[in-house]
Parts: sequence; structure tokens; C-alpha cells
Amino acid sequence: MKAPSAALSRANVSLGTSIGVSREENQDRTLFLISQSSDPAWCFALGVLCDGIGGMAKGEEAAVLALTTFAARILRTTRLRPEPRLRHAVVDANNAVFSSYSGSSGATLSAVLVTQSGPTTGVNVGDSRIYGITRDRNLRQLSKDDTLAGYLGQERAVEDHHARLVQYVGMGEGVEPHIINIDTREHSHILLTSDGVHWVPKDTMERAVSVADDPSKLVRKLLTLTSVLGGRDNGTALSMKSSPWWARDKQNAELNLICLSPVNQLEIWSPRAFDQDKAPREERDDKSRQFAPATDDGSDTLSAEEPARRKLKKIKKKRVGGQPSLPLDDSKPEVDIVFPKRDGR
Repeated sequence: MKAPSAALSRANVSLGTSIGVSREENQDRTLFLISQSSDPAWCFALGVLCDGIGGMAKGEEAAVLALTTFAARILRTTRLRPEPRLRHAVVDANNAVFSSYSGSSGATLSAVLVTQSGPTTGVNVGDSRIYGITRDRNLRQLSKDDTLAGYLGQERAVEDHHARLVQYVGMGEGVEPHIINIDTREHSHILLTSDGVHWVPKDTMERAVSVADDPSKLVRKLLTLTSVLGGRDNGTALSMKSSPWWARDKQNAELNLICLSPVNQLEIWSPRAFDQDKAPREERDDKSRQFAPATDDGSDTLSAEEPARRKLKKIKKKRVGGQPSLPLDDSKPEVDIVFPKRDGR
């Protein structure tokens, strides 16, 4: 049975992917990024999943471009409140994919941002999903599928045309990201899935969630289920805790970024890389007020053993307004997340 898979787990987060049994390439991409620093604005975790649209040209490339552009934008906008931060990142990803493919390719996108001092917030475009897992291990869909079936309130498409996407990243003008405010008191964990995972019958997914008491077990069970039940499509899942689980080091002025994919880990270290974002004041994180809605328009899996770490050289600092910052430029990010091609993936 052809179902190459990969999975990677750490404390409180796990992500994995499978090509399935009927696909020649894996057009799903997922990424987890955690940033730790003495500056609370730079203390956050991001989980993101993109699914290249089948039937369109270069779906894999579109998924990679959407994900990397989205993640780079999140890194550049640490002073924004979560809602506009996610919204602007989706708009950037949409523009980048449309600029490259003129609407002939695209991807879905679902992401969740956990911050040190603000609300946990999600965003989605397309039919990759965001689920909340309650403290008593119940599964609840938080996102809305951008399909006719989704707008009709159907769990899955009754007819083939009901599964067609209404919008996606790369469509160009008119994309409307769905912002999801996540109640962390009710939902202890978050689950992101591509349609290759959540096509599994709902009651089967719910049983898997009820018996898997940590993210690693859950991701492995879901990928195994997709394979056993036919693996008709690429399947990808990411599970993470919904509230901050890291300890902020108030004495350490350095920035540490750890980036995880199902096949490897990338660690980035930079001293005092705090970027004062050039964002409208009303969209910035203000501790003196509560967060308000933005008004801008703006399979068998591989063992989850520790992979070989690849250390990057210390990032060269450049100054913006006299302050050190990450080497990111609005027009062309210098930090790129690259997914090397592997046989069968």
C-alpha cells in the first residue's frame, strides 16, 4: 500500500502528513512556529496548514507559496492585534499566489495564532478546517467550509458540485478571510486538518479524539485512519494546545524561533530582533484595552524521534529606525521556509 507518511511531535504540538494511496504527489503543507523572547510581542505560537487545490496547475507550489508568505507576514507584524495580523497575512498570501499564477492555481489555508497576552485566534479560507477539542475530549468544528455544502450547513457534500470551493488563496480580488475567536476555557486543544483527513466519517474522527489524550497520539491515529479507509487524498493534521504553554524568560533579550514541519525542524536564533511594526496605531496591541474586532478592510507514520537539527548562522541584524530587527523586507522576505522534495512526498 503506497502511503508514505511523516510526523513530528513535541510537547503540546504534533503535525503529520500522508500522501495517501491514490496520489502521485503531496500538495498539502503544514508548519508550526514558536517564538520566545523577553518581549511579550514576540511570544507566540503559530500553526498553519495549506492544501494545494486539486485539478489546478501547480497546486503544490501554490501551497508552499501561500504558507511561506503567510508565515513571513506574521513574523513582520508582531505589534498588530491577532485579528488584523491574521487578516493581513491572508491578504498577502492571496496576492502572492495570484501574482504568480493569475488565478490558475491556489490553495486553502487554515491557521491558529496563540499569543502571550492576547486572545487565541484562527483564520481560514477554503475547506481545510479548524476544530476545537474540549476538555472532555469532544470535537467541534470551529471553521466554516468555503464550499456550497459549507454554506448550506452540510457536514460533507451531498453532490459533487457542492464540494467546489467558493473562495481560495490565490483567487485574487474578493477573498474574505474568516476570523475565528477561540474560547480557550472551553477548548483545550486545536486541530487543523486538510480534507484528506476530515473526509473520514465524523463519528470515527470523534472516537479518535476521545481516546487520544495528547496531540501526538491524535495525529498518528488520524493519519492511520485515512490510510485504512482508502487514503483517497493527501491527508494532513496539526494538533496544538490552545493557550500559551511556554515560559517567558524576562531576563533574556534574545529571540528564539523554532519552526517545525512533519519532516524536519529549523531553529533560528537572533539577538534582540524586535521589530517595531509600521502599523496603524489603532491596529496595534494595546495592553490598556481589551481586544476588539478589527475594523480594517483590509497510514503508518514514521517515528517521531528527534530529527537532526540544522543550525543557521546567526542572523545579520539590520536597523530600522535605529533598532535591530529581523532581516525581513516587506517586498521580499529574506527568511524563507523551504520544503525539500522527497521521493513520494
